[in-house]
Amino acid sequence: MISRSTDVSIVAAQLTCWALLLFVSDFAAVLGKWYFWVIVVLSLAWMVSSQIQLGRSYSSFTRPRPPAVFVSRGVYRFVRHPIYTGLLSAGLAFVVSSPTGIVATTYLALVLVTNARAGIEEQMLSDRYPEYTEYRTHTKRYIPFVI
Repeated sequence: MISRSTDVSIVAAQLTCWALLLFVSDFAAVLGKWYFWVIVVLSLAWMVSSQIQLGRSYSSFTRPRPPAVFVSRGVYRFVRHPIYTGLLSAGLAFVVSSPTGIVATTYLALVLVTNARAGIEEQMLSDRYPEYTEYRTHTKRYIPFVI
């Protein structure tokens, strides 16, 4: 189990990456692109639907909350971290809409931090739910049938 400070730090790192992504993008140009809005709206809808499917098991932190139960229904049948998929897809909308080196580098940092968080979370879920280990073998992390 990770410490509370590590848990807060990884969430803070993710939020920092998002803040930087907003800051380094040509925000005015990004907002004017229709495909940016399509990607962001679809990503947010995916994230909200995934959160609803988690129900009381949802936590904005990495550690599972005490009333949490193992969820493998809905989109969780296909992807272990659909909320992170939506988060990374929304971030990708910034890269596509404002394609500069600094935006791409910031997005890469977001991907690395999110991937580290997912790894920590998966270890804790495996420790807490014995069935999670089997679930990991047949369910992709972010994109169904791909990765």
